[in-house]
Amino acid sequence: MQTLKKCPRPKVYEYRTLNPAEHVGSPDNIERLTGNVNSLDSYSREQSATIDCYEAQAGK
Repeated sequence: MQTLKKCPRPKVYEYRTLNPAEHVGSPDNIERLTGNVNSLDSYSREQSATIDCYEAQAGK
């Protein structure tokens, strides 16, 4: 059995809710949505890096 070193865990992002007092296309809500998409992109990249880390150790 192979022992693997612990690989970095993706950080936990906080996603902003939409401002219910504004319409969805308001500048404030667009900023919130854009920030959430950027956070999701970062999270996805971090997950991929973690998987790559474990696969490299497993010799894949």
